[in-house]
Amino acid sequence: MTVRARVRPTDCVASPRGRQRGSIPILAFAFVIVALILAFAIDAGYAFMQRRDLQRAADMGALAGAQTLPGCANATSYAAVVQANVTSNMGSNVTGLQVTSSCGVWTSPSASATGPGTFVATNAGNAASGNAVQVKLSLAVPSFFQLAGTRTINAIAIARKAPAVVTFTVDSGLLTLSTSNSVLAPLLQSVGISPTLYVAAAQQLVGVNITPQGLLQALGVPVTGDASVASLSGVAAVKNLTVGQLLSATNTALATQNGALSVSVTAMNNLINVFAGSPVLNLPINLLGTATTPGLIANIDAAGVSAANALTANISVADLISAAVVGANGSNAVAIPSLPILGGTVSVVARVISPPQVGVGGVGATATTAQLRLFLTVNSSAGTLGGLLSGLGTQLNLPLVLEAAQSTATVTALQCGATPSATLQVNSGLVNVCVGGSASGVNVANNAASCTTLMTQRTNIATLLGLINVGGNANLSLVTNSPAPMTFTGPFPQQVGPVGSSVNLSQIVNALLTGLSLDVSAGGTSTSNTIGTGLVGSVPTAAAGATVTTVNTFLSTAAAGLTATTNALGTTLGGVATLNLPQVVGGVGGLVTGLLNTLGDVVNGILGGFSDLVCNLSGSGANQCRVNAVSGSIGTTDISPVLGSVLYTLLNPLLSPLSTLLNTLLTSLGITLGTTTVTVDSINCQNGLVQLVY
Repeated sequence: MTVRARVRPTDCVASPRGRQRGSIPILAFAFVIVALILAFAIDAGYAFMQRRDLQRAADMGALAGAQTLPGCANATSYAAVVQANVTSNMGSNVTGLQVTSSCGVWTSPSASATGPGTFVATNAGNAASGNAVQVKLSLAVPSFFQLAGTRTINAIAIARKAPAVVTFTVDSGLLTLSTSNSVLAPLLQSVGISPTLYVAAAQQLVGVNITPQGLLQALGVPVTGDASVASLSGVAAVKNLTVGQLLSATNTALATQNGALSVSVTAMNNLINVFAGSPVLNLPINLLGTATTPGLIANIDAAGVSAANALTANISVADLISAAVVGANGSNAVAIPSLPILGGTVSVVARVISPPQVGVGGVGATATTAQLRLFLTVNSSAGTLGGLLSGLGTQLNLPLVLEAAQSTATVTALQCGATPSATLQVNSGLVNVCVGGSASGVNVANNAASCTTLMTQRTNIATLLGLINVGGNANLSLVTNSPAPMTFTGPFPQQVGPVGSSVNLSQIVNALLTGLSLDVSAGGTSTSNTIGTGLVGSVPTAAAGATVTTVNTFLSTAAAGLTATTNALGTTLGGVATLNLPQVVGGVGGLVTGLLNTLGDVVNGILGGFSDLVCNLSGSGANQCRVNAVSGSIGTTDISPVLGSVLYTLLNPLLSPLSTLLNTLLTSLGITLGTTTVTVDSINCQNGLVQLVY
């Protein structure tokens, strides 16, 4: 049988009271949570809006305060201007607003830095150097719904007066637009460019300026407000720039700047035509220089001057193109015809080791001349010296380097206003003279380091008496005095110079002559018998009967000349030159004293009263008797001064006229050692521009 379950109505319908139990508290709790979230969100948004307004007020206040600069002690107080500007932007009824302002020096970060620059407030001693205003705002902001109490928000801003930018060049004669006395002329000729045509075309561009920014834009490189040297130099059009591309871009920039039919574009086209077909067009150049990488335009990444400001400076087109030709010209070697000296020859080659740089920037910016190195080889063979040494095998092969190191001009002060001005300190580069060899792997022909640090090895410079090879190494640096700082006041361009003190090359030659004799005295080795044999063998046959007397007179005269030159060395070193004998430990002072002490015996006649008659009576053994007499009279302590004296008699007639020759040579190249010409092309005061830097 089937059993059916009985179902009651109440079993199928839920009780209303049981269905709604607990739902109202849950909904209420959820509503409270949502309300709190919304309240905190509104509160946070309110605080954010207050912070944004506060930061905007700080920015505007800093920019307004910076308008009173440069200098933190101006008649218009930066603090009052900041306060008025903040009040204007925030309102006068803001409760709890604290305004703090300070004037100081903002230093931009270096090109490689990842963080911001630095701001240091000025004091009474350096208030005039202030270039930035810092504004700090602090405001107590109550919670919108009074849920979080009162919070304090802060804002800080720093604005600086955009620094003035000056462009300038220094020259020791290398870039002189001249066909008669300039290194530039033979450099141009070596690459197939007519110096006459180049000079004529370049002179038409004197006074024509271009901005680096315009040049970069002509190369297709966009220049933004936050441009950096690293980013600009990395662009392919700049990284792979050639002289030809520079000429073309300069022409495009001038057309954009002055108009396609302007006189400057016509002059530039004339200059481009001069380069037609020249291999120099394909040579690479580095446009933008940094502290570690030289370039035609220097300093635009220097601290205190942003690249964006420096890129708007005016640069002389003539200077830029000439610097590019010098800097890119391959080996930069100019052969100069052989110059006769006393029957021998002096061959000369000039090399530009480092190109010149155009200075662009503010205080601390520098510009340099090119570094020029003259390689001279002084040769002498038997028969040119006369007297005793006209005998066998006395020869000289002297590798001499004359170096005009880079001169530098550095900006020490820069002022804007009704009459902009720039003050520059000029340091004329040392003139170095070097004789010697270089270490393995060191190429003196193109290494930019000083020859005083490159040529540190003894090299064979002479063969004495047909038997003795003599090595020598001596380096000289001339002392040059820096003139007082020079202030340039427009109109620009303005040129001053040459400044500095011209160098007396005769004193260089005397110091070099002594230095080589000292070095040989320190490093020359031989034996009494070798020296005696060489001296006796060098006496002419006609004087054989008076060999001992002839040798004695020769040595006495030679030692007396070396003594006089060495005695004068102290005065020369005191005011003119610094002598360095790299192979001599402990400097030259002790060596000079020792040499002078031992030269005395040679001057007084080391052979004493020995008579030639004794040997002349010896028959077939007369020559050996002479050798024995001379050798026996040269003691161990006399070997070095004797070698020095013999070398002195060889060098003196050759090097004495060298100073005149070098002066003539340098004059023909348009170079005056120890002096520099400085030209300020322009000063860009940025028209009062101020900018936020933090």
